[in-house]
Amino acid sequence: GAGTGLNIIGAVNLNQGASYTQPIYLDESGSLHIGAGQTLNALGGFSTTGGNLSGGTLVIPLGQSLNKIGSGTLSVNGTLKNDGTINWSDGFIRSDFAGGMLQNSGTIRYTGSNPVMLGGGTGNYTNSGAIEATSDGKLTVNPATLTSVGATYDRVALASTVGAYNGTTTLTGSRFVGGTHNFIGPLAGR
Repeated sequence: GAGTGLNIIGAVNLNQGASYTQPIYLDESGSLHIGAGQTLNALGGFSTTGGNLSGGTLVIPLGQSLNKIGSGTLSVNGTLKNDGTINWSDGFIRSDFAGGMLQNSGTIRYTGSNPVMLGGGTGNYTNSGAIEATSDGKLTVNPATLTSVGATYDRVALASTVGAYNGTTTLTGSRFVGGTHNFIGPLAGR
């Protein structure tokens, strides 16, 4: 929750890009709008119980984390670029409003016990990292379009409308529950 750094409980409009070195906290009643074509680098990490992320790009750098806690929904209506780690214990991360986008080259790890969804609706995801759940059958990955490049999926349900898998795709304990999935590269297990 709230502490040192930037605490967003209302609406914040960031019209220019920034690299913020302190922790950022977005409350589920809050809204962070990053100007079109602008980037916010979360160099001190990012925690959220939900809320709205819109406009430009939020970057979670290598070595940093986005911690999604609580049962609220984080609505991504801009671009969330994860080069670090997203630790997620409850609630939803959705991108079905205004064509949100997730670009993952790091790790997205769901540790909760409630069934949740990553995606939905019109969102588009690019994954060259890992998406994993610590319990079987709890995480469904469901963007409109999933472009996968040498990615790993561990104990997740893949339900994107269209999935394109390039490079070696590693699946462990995962399943396909909807959509059309086209493998251009090899398939591997762990």
